[in-house]
Amino acid sequence: ATPRRAGAWPQRSSARRRRAMVVPLAVDGGFAEREPLPRVVLEEHAKWWWGVLTLLMALFAIQLVAMGLLNSLYTLLSAYIVWFMVRDSCREMSPYCVLLLGLMSFIQSIFDMAVLITMLGGRREQTTARTHFDPAAGEEILRVRITTHPFFDETRGILYNLQSVCRMASPVVFLCTA
Repeated sequence: ATPRRAGAWPQRSSARRRRAMVVPLAVDGGFAEREPLPRVVLEEHAKWWWGVLTLLMALFAIQLVAMGLLNSLYTLLSAYIVWFMVRDSCREMSPYCVLLLGLMSFIQSIFDMAVLITMLGGRREQTTARTHFDPAAGEEILRVRITTHPFFDETRGILYNLQSVCRMASPVVFLCTA
């Protein structure tokens, strides 16, 4: 045996290191083989997953136009996960991916439903304007104006109404995804 330097870790053989890994890898270093998917998933359920992908992409497109890129990124991420699972005859579909997507979608639908419920009585717009400012006295008077518009309002334009459509469609699409 060779003497060890102070503070140096003992060397292990590579075969022993592979067995001690935390990640479930096969002996040759690749991922462990999964069981093949049941035929019903490949023949019946795959059609529904492609439909979910279509719904998510349609919602992404509407959100991109009506609400901007930042608001639509989560929908795009969810669509990517679905596409990743169903491409190549559902080769990458695993229970872990389905569980991850289901939990993400369910939580997102709860958040979207909460926002929708607060807006059903009408959408509020708040503007603040300074009416008086006295720097010597340190006094400032602000006027806050809150205007409530109907959830769908023809006078507000197509973008406003498209945002309302997004607010209604998002919880439904994410519940279907979950």
